[in-house]
Amino acid sequence: MVSIQFTIFFEEPFWVGLIEESSGDVVRVGRHVFGAEPSNPEIVDFVLHRLSSVELHPSSDSTVTTRRLKKALPGNRSPRKSLEIYKAAISVVRSEKKAERRREVARGEEEAFRAKQERKKRKRRGH
Repeated sequence: MVSIQFTIFFEEPFWVGLIEESSGDVVRVGRHVFGAEPSNPEIVDFVLHRLSSVELHPSSDSTVTTRRLKKALPGNRSPRKSLEIYKAAISVVRSEKKAERRREVARGEEEAFRAKQERKKRKRRGH
């Protein structure tokens, strides 16, 4: 069963919508910046038509179950806590992308080094 929680709060200077989707043990979070304070029709339009286009990132603490969340946070989750979860998920995604870029650069440098060594060998051998 998938449950979605949508929280709207003011984060200087914009209104922000935070989407939390929990499915079993996996919690994924996403964020949408509204800008000016959204009216009720704008919120309904967003939920019906654009909510599915928001990119959701897995939370760094993806082993948390919904039951444990409800026990730890009785009532509605505060926007501040939701924002912390979102920022943690984004930082994990960014660090993974950064590590992948570093691996790609290292592969490229290694390839360039091997090509340079091969050229040196051919030059020493003579044509």
